[in-house]
Amino acid sequence: MEQQTNNINATDSQNQPAVYDFLTYPRQFVTYKWYKPILVALLTAVISMAFSLVLLAIGRVWSGDPGFIQAVQGGYDTINFADGPYVLVMQGGLASVLIALALAAIIVKDRPFSSYASSRGGWNWSAFLKCLGLCLPVYVVLGILSYVLSPPETIQWRFTLSGLILTLLLTPLQCVAEEFLFRGFLSQTIGAWTKKPVIGIVISAIIFMTAHPYNIFGAVEIFFCGLILGFLSWKTQGIEATGAIHVLNNMMSFLMAGMGLASIKAEVDMTSALLDIAAYVAAAALVIFVADKKFGWFTALGDDVVAYNTRMAEKQREKATK
Repeated sequence: MEQQTNNINATDSQNQPAVYDFLTYPRQFVTYKWYKPILVALLTAVISMAFSLVLLAIGRVWSGDPGFIQAVQGGYDTINFADGPYVLVMQGGLASVLIALALAAIIVKDRPFSSYASSRGGWNWSAFLKCLGLCLPVYVVLGILSYVLSPPETIQWRFTLSGLILTLLLTPLQCVAEEFLFRGFLSQTIGAWTKKPVIGIVISAIIFMTAHPYNIFGAVEIFFCGLILGFLSWKTQGIEATGAIHVLNNMMSFLMAGMGLASIKAEVDMTSALLDIAAYVAAAALVIFVADKKFGWFTALGDDVVAYNTRMAEKQREKATK
């Protein structure tokens, strides 16, 4: 097995681990084969579908509502994002993609699952939590502007207790799962196939857009947000910052909807779309100019390539001696 090298920052004089290009990263591993991501995608779809069906059954029994499944199938306009059973099915179903993707990667023996998170040695909790704090003011301002520009006719608390608890617990997992899927697995797969990071960013943004059933303004918003998050994952060589921004955006939306300060619907108006895009741009700029350039939060934690390829070489030697 031959290792391919394409690191963008070789080990420096202080013996810091190398940092590789995030969007072509899969090619660094000796087990890389172009077809393996297809197998991972198929297995992920099957496993996540199984999880979703189990959660759907639980949600139907929990709600006691004969129309529960039809409401879930109706999308944004019929789902009650403030009630526990609905939150379990929607947020929990998306969050389960993270487990499904990890299991699929292990079964296919694609590469270390940590490589889906960053090319700096895996997921960096410190960077993720710091980015949450850094970008929080952006989304506080966004929430205020959204309310001022489009105030509801009446303010009515919609959350059930279970709905609020599950929103707080599952929304971060749902957002991080989407980042692993779209900015991690998908962008990296296309980037590795084409050897062009920009193609990975654009195509993953298109697929990200099609996965959200909004009207034209909503679709344009999601596409541009996908581009911004894709660029940011490449710039920081990982998905901790994009995960933090995604969490803040979705948490703000769900909390405001549950408190009766806004609504979640398929028909997005132009003002809301522009506000959301502006928030993503502001948050990404903060990450690039403050977190990355000023404080250097995205330093390498280790070198997955060397560790993994060395382990695979040792296994090959063991097989050869038997």
